[in-house]
Formats: sequence, structure tokens, C-alpha cells
Amino acid sequence: MKLNRYLLICACLFFSTSFAVSEREVIKRIDSINSLALSHYLNDDIVIAFNFYKESSRLSDSIRDAYGSAVAKYNLGKIFTNMQDYKDAEQSYLEMLKNAESIDDNYLIANSYLSLGRMYLDKKALEDVIPYYKKALKFALEEDVRDPNNNDKRNHVLFDIRLSLAQAYIKSNRLDEAFIYILRAQNNIAKIDSPNYYLRGTLSYTYGLYLFEKQSFNLANNKLIEASRYLKKCDRKAISVKCNLLLSEVYKKLSLSYASLNLKDEAYSALISHNEAREQFFNEVRIKQAQIAETKLSLANYKLEAESAIKEKIAQQ
Repeated sequence: MKLNRYLLICACLFFSTSFAVSEREVIKRIDSINSLALSHYLNDDIVIAFNFYKESSRLSDSIRDAYGSAVAKYNLGKIFTNMQDYKDAEQSYLEMLKNAESIDDNYLIANSYLSLGRMYLDKKALEDVIPYYKKALKFALEEDVRDPNNNDKRNHVLFDIRLSLAQAYIKSNRLDEAFIYILRAQNNIAKIDSPNYYLRGTLSYTYGLYLFEKQSFNLANNKLIEASRYLKKCDRKAISVKCNLLLSEVYKKLSLSYASLNLKDEAYSALISHNEAREQFFNEVRIKQAQIAETKLSLANYKLEAESAIKEKIAQQ
């Protein structure tokens, strides 16, 4: 009897250890796939990145790894957003939120709400979008988000949230609230290790918008010129379209600011720069649209192949 009990305990330990080893191997594989996917995503190899993230999502779901699944859904949501497939993007972000909430991961919950808010920006009224940013901020500020190993990531998401709130409040003419979030975003970017030029340019542009609305045109000009200098230095292929779009908006606002000071030559020069940046943006968009069309076709084919494989597997059972 004691021997049987001993053998049963040994068997349980063996199987639990084997499962743990197997699960660890799957998690290692997921991490490896995510690294490959990110590399391809940053190089605009969207279809390859998509396939890797789908595999990462599948593996995470297979071992009920809510964290891995949330990360995969987040990255899939970004890809769907870039493909202008907002229905699938929304679904991905909602699934991300569900997984993140199941493990109380405040950083991922914050990113979920921020992503949803940004996606709804062109679809809903500002008063309906701001609550998403507020929820994102609430979870990003939770004490257990403060992981010393991820402090850079935490400040990055806080910067994104606070700047999004500042821009929303500027549009709503709630300038005092906007200014508070600009200052707090400044504090966050100061803590980020080597923030890219797009982040710096976005902050300077937002500050310039605020000063323009306050009719402090000389100060607004300084911030807008600062923003243009940052954005001209954008060198990563994946964000060049965003940089040129924002650069065109910077010059447009700068032209209006100069005009408000009756500086006609400067206003005209800024307007020419606006048109040049806008033309560059549209050239990149045309290339991007062709890539999007090709990528959408590849993703559609991928989905059909996946559905066929599932049906075939079911038929064999």
C-alpha cells in the first residue's frame, strides 16, 4: 500500500515536472517568435510579422498563457490598424484587454485602453474617447506597474497617454488641463532612455499647439520650429510616414502663427515647407497603400489557408 502510494507520488511529480519543462520550452519558443516578429514588423515585413504573431497567439492560447496571448493580440491589433482593418483591430485590442485583466497586468491593461482610444479617435466624439485615455492613465499609474526593470516602458506609455490627453484637451479648448498633461509628459520623456525623434517632435508640436491657442505666438513659433528639427531627423522606415504627416501639420500651424504676427514672408516660407512635407507624405502614402493592398491580399490568403487547414483537421477526426 505504501509502495503504491510512493509510486503514485513519484508519477505525479514526474508528469508535473515534464509538463513544467514542456511549458517552459513553449514560453521560450513564444519569446523567440515575438523577437523575430518584432524585427520583421520594424522592417515593414508585415505579412511575415503577422504570421509570427498569429503563431505566438496560438501557442500562448494552447498553454493558457494569458500574458503571452495579450502581447500577441496587442501586436496583431497594431498590424490590423496599419492595414486599416479596424474591425479586427478592435477585436484584437478587446481580447488583449480581457487577457490582461485576467492576470491583473496593469501595464497591458493601460496599453489596451490607450490603443482603443487612439483607434476610436476618428470614429467617436472626443468626450467619448477621453474616458479611454483616463482609464489607461489610471492603470498605468498603479503601484505594481513600477517594475524597476521596465521603468523605461512605463514612462513611455505614460508619455503616450498624457500627450494624447493633452491633445484631446487642446481640441476641446480645455487649455489649463492640457498644460498640466504637457508638463507631465515632459517629465516622462526626460526619464526615457534615448527617446526617438518622433516622440520629441510630437511633444514640441503639442506644446506649440497649446501656445498657439493661448495666442503666445512667438513662444509657439519656437516650439514648432523645434518640432520641425526633430521630425526632419526621423530615420526609421516604419515611422517616416507619421513623421512627414506631422511635419506638414507643424509647418501649417507655424505659417498661421507667423501670419498672426503679420510676418508675411515667414508665413509664406512655412506654407511652402508645409506643401513639400505634405507632398512627401502623399508619395509615401501611395507606396504604403500599394503595400497595404498587397498585404491585405496575403493576409486574406493566410486566413483562407488557416480555415481550410482547420476544416481538414476536423474532417480527419
